[in-house]
Amino acid sequence: MEPDPIEITSFAVGGRGVGRVTDGRVVFVEGGMPGDRLIFEVVRERRRFIEARVERVLEPSAQRVDPWCEHRVGGCGGCDWQHVDERARAGFQLALVQDVIDRQVRSEVSALHGGSVTSLGYRTSTRMIVSNGRPGFRRSRSDEAIVVDSCGVLAPGLRWARNVDWGDSTELSLRCSEATGEALAVVSPSVGSIDAPEHVVLVGADDLQRGISTSIDETAAGRRFRLSAGSFFQSGPQAVELLTETIAGRVGSVLETASTAIDLYAGVGVFASVLGHRFPSVQWVVVESNRAAVADTRVNLADIRANTVASRVERFVPGRASVVIADPPRGGLGKRAVAVVAASGAPTVVLISCDLGSFGRDARLLVDMGWSLTGVDVLDLFPQTSHIEIVSVYEREKSAREG
Repeated sequence: MEPDPIEITSFAVGGRGVGRVTDGRVVFVEGGMPGDRLIFEVVRERRRFIEARVERVLEPSAQRVDPWCEHRVGGCGGCDWQHVDERARAGFQLALVQDVIDRQVRSEVSALHGGSVTSLGYRTSTRMIVSNGRPGFRRSRSDEAIVVDSCGVLAPGLRWARNVDWGDSTELSLRCSEATGEALAVVSPSVGSIDAPEHVVLVGADDLQRGISTSIDETAAGRRFRLSAGSFFQSGPQAVELLTETIAGRVGSVLETASTAIDLYAGVGVFASVLGHRFPSVQWVVVESNRAAVADTRVNLADIRANTVASRVERFVPGRASVVIADPPRGGLGKRAVAVVAASGAPTVVLISCDLGSFGRDARLLVDMGWSLTGVDVLDLFPQTSHIEIVSVYEREKSAREG
């Protein structure tokens, strides 16, 4: 029997629409959005909730639009908010973040939207899976491959990948440089006999495991970066510029007089490079555990007052610092890394979060350790998707610092 129609009232963390059935259970509907009245198809049923996908929209939300990408219509899971009107996206993002601030962090701070990268062609790096030699993305909430011959969010410098026969490869990690036109492909499990364009450097995942690597150069926020195959970089130069401008706008006055700043989970040294160039009197301590990224950082920070520490953040013993900037992976800081931040005695902390759940937990941990949440900026670094980037700032009162 077909389920009764439901009203979608909000978005859940992760981007699915939320409604309720008559027995009171919550329904998380892939492809649903606030304002929709729809019929759903059950994907997984639990005692307290139901996971579902849209079967038919009876009355669409005023903010619903038709997806423009045929691959999204066909099930590609990459752009899960392509049905959300671009003009409404910021409001929905703010509502999700503000709910976490109100309920979990229990702060009176209001989140602000700090802007977006361009809606199309913004990604200079991506991961793809390979099916029968052709690249694609995973079907939404599935391991099944959706082969694609185009992708509107990828930078033009990655379009060559669709014309390559990737043979027996299973996965690709692609990156291009807008500054030089170079491109880099990490091929899993190995390169084999792949014939790629001349401007593309190929390296196998097996090569990386043996310590063999290669790199390309990129420019972002006015700074040059070496990017090795095994290193993390933001989704593109626009993301670097938006993040660094947001941080500078929030704590620039602190960095003007700061003696020491610590950059945790530093990657290739983006924040220390850009902010160190802008605030040259600061001594930076950058902490990163990835071997390739550590090597890149030492190159990228050669003209900055910086000391690179190859260490897991949880094992790092900090000295005194004026500012700590932390950009952890999706899992966030957690108790051990927050304890490292606390050991620095820094009166100002900047946390970059790419997951709402870890943001709420880490923000609460920092508040419990004596900081006050003073500002939150929501950035849209992945338009067309439900992914939200959060820059939050924490300050300690003078008495708390001395204690």
